[in-house]
Amino acid sequence: MTGSYKAILVILLLGAFLRWSGLGPMSDMLSYDEAYNGVDTLSLLRSPRLTPFFPSNHGRESLWCYVLIPFVAVWGARPFALRLAATMMGVLTLAAMYRLGKELLNTPAACWATLALGISQWHVHQSRTALRAILLPLIGALAFAALLQAYRANKPVRWIYAGIWIGLLTYTYFAAVLWILYALTLLAWWWFSDQEKRRGLVITFLVAGLLFLPMLVYGFSHPQETLQRPEAVRVSTLNEVWDNVRLWGKALFHQGDPDARYNPISRPVVDPVLIPAFLAGIVGLWWVVKRRWHVFWIAGLVFVSILPSRLTRDAPHFLRAVGLTIPVALVVGAGGWGLELSLIHI
Repeated sequence: MTGSYKAILVILLLGAFLRWSGLGPMSDMLSYDEAYNGVDTLSLLRSPRLTPFFPSNHGRESLWCYVLIPFVAVWGARPFALRLAATMMGVLTLAAMYRLGKELLNTPAACWATLALGISQWHVHQSRTALRAILLPLIGALAFAALLQAYRANKPVRWIYAGIWIGLLTYTYFAAVLWILYALTLLAWWWFSDQEKRRGLVITFLVAGLLFLPMLVYGFSHPQETLQRPEAVRVSTLNEVWDNVRLWGKALFHQGDPDARYNPISRPVVDPVLIPAFLAGIVGLWWVVKRRWHVFWIAGLVFVSILPSRLTRDAPHFLRAVGLTIPVALVVGAGGWGLELSLIHI
């Protein structure tokens, strides 16, 4: 086993420990939203069916409840079963983070990025709450890793995988719409900039489109149900948008989400222990990425990840912006490797 794989195994074990060690005090409690997911999962067990959307509780994408089925079937209708599923998705996100990191950065920086996500209080806490948003960073990281790998390898099977992951994003969380649009923007750019990849791009687009179709049909048939949550939380004036921008500016290093449900110990976006590596990553990212355009791509992912919270109330809302954990970890990973090199040469 090479050094990098030993390192990533240790990081995954650490990430699992941090997520599972907090389950005890939370094993007998559920929030209103978590309980609704449990109820819908029980309904799927009792009346098996395929549906892209659950209209109850302001409307929710359905994939999370399908993920919960084996956990509820084995451990019963208990809070522990739902939280165990969330922690498992959190640990899998670390593996997806490493895969995405290796497509964008060198291997040591990818390890640092995975470690950053593994110890991030934001992601650790989200991995203990039984809410569907935990699927966004997992499937989003897999989607972009598969897309970058498909572009590099240019093999039909890789383009198919990319289309599957992009399509599955539709059924995770409403904030994933912006990640999907970002992926489609990347596909469009490649279409005009690299004609050799067009066959693969068509494959990805068709596969993703087939997976989009059930949600599109449901959305056109039930527009009030699918849009009720975004409509209920959206801001209505430009002043509110600017206030959200200001609040997110403070959230980076100072004041994070004030809602204890999503940020129980009032941490900022970047954990204090990670700030030196984050700042170093901002400076050094240009020299760590495998291709220069990756820098601009990561910056764009930061923008689209924050946007759902900037355009809705209660900013900085860590649940709606949970996708931000991925690009922040990438920046910290680049900085961590840079600081490691600096220490070696001292």
